[in-house]
Amino acid sequence: MDSHTIKWLRFTGLAEDYPAWSTKFMAYMQTKGLYKSLLDKEVLMPEVTPFTEAATADERPERAAQVEQRNQQIKEIDKRKNSVWCHIALALDKTSLMYIRHDCLSPDGTGDGAKAWRLLQQRYSNVEKPTVVSLVRQLSRLQLGEDEKLHEYFIRSQELMSRLSEAGEKISETLFNALIINGLPDKYEHSVVQESFNPASTFTELRTRLQNYED
Repeated sequence: MDSHTIKWLRFTGLAEDYPAWSTKFMAYMQTKGLYKSLLDKEVLMPEVTPFTEAATADERPERAAQVEQRNQQIKEIDKRKNSVWCHIALALDKTSLMYIRHDCLSPDGTGDGAKAWRLLQQRYSNVEKPTVVSLVRQLSRLQLGEDEKLHEYFIRSQELMSRLSEAGEKISETLFNALIINGLPDKYEHSVVQESFNPASTFTELRTRLQNYED
């Protein structure tokens, strides 16, 4: 994982950031061919039946080859799990890393990435989900921050909208657009007035208009 990747894949440690971060991390694992290792879904060949006294001379070499093949497969799976662990360890904040380190890191320094992922999922899935009322209140209080870029404001707004939808509540794009406009500072007053007379029909249209106005 290069320094640029580490920067954009870094987890903040905040519970509210985990859903978005975990989605990005899973996508990153797919690009590395480690998705099955992350989810502990690699298929291991069946365990080979031990030798018996009745085994013939012809059966023994074949059985020995199967044992060797399975042992090699186990080594390769463990190697990939360690690769997943390394990616996770580099991406996590200190607190989250310390939470899983003891259970996932072996004395030889190798780690179990699949186990680390399970522990993270369990830790953050137990965080209480925000109520519909809480999300609606956050939407109604949307404000473009003094040092916040317009595109960051859009992303923050969309994330709240998505979380509200996941909670089982949907609002119209017209209302969503109105809430976004309401949170704009005075320098966007001209654009706000235009929207009151000729409102955008979709969020995408509103976003384009505001970005063009800013430019």
